Amino acid sequence: MRWPYGQIGATTTRAFRNLLNKVIGDIGADMQEHKDRADNIQAQVDNLVADGDSSPEAAQARVGADGTNYTTLKQRLDTENQSVTAQLAEETQKREQITYLVTDFGAVGDGVTDDTAAIQACINAAGMFKRIHFPKPATAYKITSVSFLTGQEITCDPNTEIRDYASNDYCFKFQGGSSFPDDALKYLRIKGFKFVQYSLSSLGALYLKNVYITDIIQTKILGYPNGEARGIHIEDFFQVNLFTCHINDIPNGTGIYADSVQGNSGQLNLYNTLVGRCFTNISLNGSGNLTDGINIYGGGLQNSYGQALKIKKNVNNVVLIGTHIENNDGQAYGETAVDMVLDSGVIEGVTFLNCFWYNNKYAIKSNGAKRVLMQGNQFNGNNITGSIAISQGVNDAGWMIPPQYITGYTTNILPNGQNHINMMNIKISSDGAIFPMRNAAGIYVGAGSPDGVVTANPGSIYLRIDGSFGTILYSKISGTGNTGWRTINQQLTVFNNSTRPSPSYVGVGGVIYNTDDNAPNFSDGTNWRDAMGNLT
Repeated sequence: MRWPYGQIGATTTRAFRNLLNKVIGDIGADMQEHKDRADNIQAQVDNLVADGDSSPEAAQARVGADGTNYTTLKQRLDTENQSVTAQLAEETQKREQITYLVTDFGAVGDGVTDDTAAIQACINAAGMFKRIHFPKPATAYKITSVSFLTGQEITCDPNTEIRDYASNDYCFKFQGGSSFPDDALKYLRIKGFKFVQYSLSSLGALYLKNVYITDIIQTKILGYPNGEARGIHIEDFFQVNLFTCHINDIPNGTGIYADSVQGNSGQLNLYNTLVGRCFTNISLNGSGNLTDGINIYGGGLQNSYGQALKIKKNVNNVVLIGTHIENNDGQAYGETAVDMVLDSGVIEGVTFLNCFWYNNKYAIKSNGAKRVLMQGNQFNGNNITGSIAISQGVNDAGWMIPPQYITGYTTNILPNGQNHINMMNIKISSDGAIFPMRNAAGIYVGAGSPDGVVTANPGSIYLRIDGSFGTILYSKISGTGNTGWRTINQQLTVFNNSTRPSPSYVGVGGVIYNTDDNAPNFSDGTNWRDAMGNLT
């Protein structure tokens, strides 16, 4: 490069001419140099890609580490970037799905060594939204009390036993913060454990307080004799689900206890879960606020020493579908299956659908329940002396009781309260006739006279939809066939001698008012007679 060029100076001297020629020469040389550089760059570009073909260096750049030959370098870079991104995402997902084994933190599982500290260390190390697994122990894990974190999934190998050595505490605790539902533990899952009490002062197996969206799956809880024990304590909750669980042998305590203290709670769902041999198998409470939405699908409530299901005040919308409720016989076990007796307050909205009640002295006892629906249930009292299928209290209201199948009870229904619809004593035939009090006499409806058409028992009533004055209402006064129907008139139909119908049409006992006689006429089926029996 010859820039900057020299100063030309005076224009009339020889020096000027020589310098001018030199500057022009320098400019030309610089222009050539720039052109040569441009040509060099273009040559490099041409060598990189020319008509889709590349130089050896560019061709090598288009070949991936795995030997894949790409059409362009950009294609290779894009493809490999996508692959790396996918691998990073997969690795991140794997890291999120890491399972923490309690045995890696020192848990022994011999049933003698206290594994509490090791298991709590595993829980803390795993952190939120991680899986914690209990491998199959040699005997069982000995635990006092451990507390889990939000989002944790707690699993075990099949039939893993937890020996509960808690003292005035619960074995597994899931407890949110002080504010419900803002500080709730969320997305919890417990699966496959068998809890057995080894400390008489343990309060229970599972403690859930201020929890949201929690599943308890295939879990078994056995043998808690403590009078204050609760197999599962659930307090201030939303969407807690039990799938195929078994809670048994808590003879002085409660199998499942649910309550709302801080705020309204709801959606406790039991699927094919068995609860038995507890003083109270299930206790539903609303001690501080409403508990709304308890659903029990299938399963069974059996052999309770007090009551199978206790529903207290401020509990709304309880539904049992296809549940077996058995053996509260008042002898070996308690006498009441479902106890809804309140001293104050109210229960609103209870449904029993297709449930089976067997060998209960009192299937249902209530006082203070409103909007109760019973549909398609079967009650078998097993001939227990003094047994009552349904006993209502003075504060019950708005029950709907369609026909149920009840057998073996001393008293089917002991009614009380107000605004109930009890259809137990109504029978409806396949053709729509209604039989009040389940008697043989029915209420029939149709067009035309029923005589000679409608078969019925004496005492039946027929409502004629196309009748006129005097032929609207009929009574069956004799026979079991289709004859013996007579009109019923609250006011006598008025005729004279020329317009009155034949006595045979009106039938025996029919009465008209005859204006020619100025007195009633009575039909004996053949003749008209006056009140003295004389022909008229």
